This record gives sequence, structure tokens and C-alpha cells, in this order.
Amino acid sequence: MHNLGTNTATLTIKNSVIDNNSASSGAGLANASPSAKATVENTRISFNIASVNGGGISNSGILTLNNSAIDNNQAKSGGGINHQGLSFKAQNVTISGNTASDNGGGIVNQMSATLTNVTLTGNSASGPETGGNIFNDGDSPHVIFANTIVANPGPGGNCDTTVGAMSSLGHNLESTNTCNFSATGDQVNTDPLLGPLQDNGGPTPTHALLSGSPAIDHGDDAKCPAIDQRGASRPVGASCDIGAVEANGAAPIYAVD
Repeated sequence: MHNLGTNTATLTIKNSVIDNNSASSGAGLANASPSAKATVENTRISFNIASVNGGGISNSGILTLNNSAIDNNQAKSGGGINHQGLSFKAQNVTISGNTASDNGGGIVNQMSATLTNVTLTGNSASGPETGGNIFNDGDSPHVIFANTIVANPGPGGNCDTTVGAMSSLGHNLESTNTCNFSATGDQVNTDPLLGPLQDNGGPTPTHALLSGSPAIDHGDDAKCPAIDQRGASRPVGASCDIGAVEANGAAPIYAVD
């Protein structure tokens, strides 16, 4: 799918599956001009292959992801998402099992990105310091994390920053200690105890929080959205949970608009 315009081009994708496509860049979705705006909701983008960058998504404009899964995509750089545009915001999103033959298995960020209640896990790049889950590189890239899980990377590790910054707004959880998580409520060198990527209710696959997960009840209610990726209400328990899924929350029966 290609969103391109000389003026402001606006694309909204809801309740969809985009899979098994190939392209040089943005095999699943190419938001391909500085003025282009794309919003993706309740959508799975999976098993797409790009020969250059952005196996799942390549963004050169303004990208918003809500309640969606970006999984099992491949590219040379940015297996899941390659972001080089004005802004990228993700909320209640699972980014899982993506691979890059160079860097940024899950995400390559070259500008400004904000991740809120995202589960970023099991992504792989080419080797040490290539950002299995996230690779931060560009003129002034900046990733901001809140209530987010970064865990279980393949080759490349969790986070790598060549240039730029990674900032925590608190209540994030990392399985190693490479993402600069040092704010209130952050947990590092901690296993989030995630289940496999599967149907846990709702329109897109998720990683459930297993019993005893340190992500349960450790999110910041002030930053948590009112529902999780599946549409289940937050919080359940003393506080909302870190990541895209609220443990023990009942996902509603899903109806397409």
C-alpha cells in the first residue's frame, strides 16, 4: 500500500490485514512523502518483505499506529518499521518477530518516535550493536518510551544508538539494559514473562503477560490508554500493566465497523 502526495495525503487503515507483499521499501505500507499522514488501527501487518527498508512499514511522513500488530516482516534495514519522517507515534502496538539483515530488526528510527504501551519483542538484526529491537540513527533521532516492554531480542540486542537519544517517561521494562531506562518505575535486566504471539482476543495477535509477570500492575495510569490492544479495559488490578496487553482483561467480542 502506497500513500504519496505533493500536498497533504491522508490514509486511514482500520480493521485490516496486510500480509505477504514485497517491495524495495515499505512492503506492507509506504507512507512516502513528508506531507503524507497515515493512521493504522486494529490492523495486522505481517510477513511482508522489503529488499531495502521497512519490511512492514516505511514512513517518510506522519505515522500513527494504534491497537495493531507489526510482526514477522523482513528487510535489509527496519524489518518491522523504518521511520525517517516527521513523526511516529505508537500506542497499544505489538512489534514482534521482525528481522533485518543489517540493522533495526523491529524499528529503525531516524527522527522522532514515541512508544506508549508497546510490546517490542523477539526482533532480530545482523549482530552486535545493530539494534535487534530498535536501532536509533540519523541527524537527531529521539525515541521516547512510556509503559513499554523491550525484550527477548535476537541478534543485535534490544536497543542501539549510533546518534541521538532514547528517553524514558517511566514505567518501562527491558530484558537487558541498553535502552536508557532509568526513570521512575523502570525495570531493567528483567524478564517480562511473555506468552507466544497468538490470538488472545481482539482483532490482532498479542503476547499475553504470564502469571507473575513484573509488567502486571506496574504501568503509569496517567499515561495508559483506557483500553489495551485487544480492546480490553484498563486498568485491571491496582494499576495498568506495562505493554500492549492488560493481564486478565476481557477482550470484547470484535465487530468490524
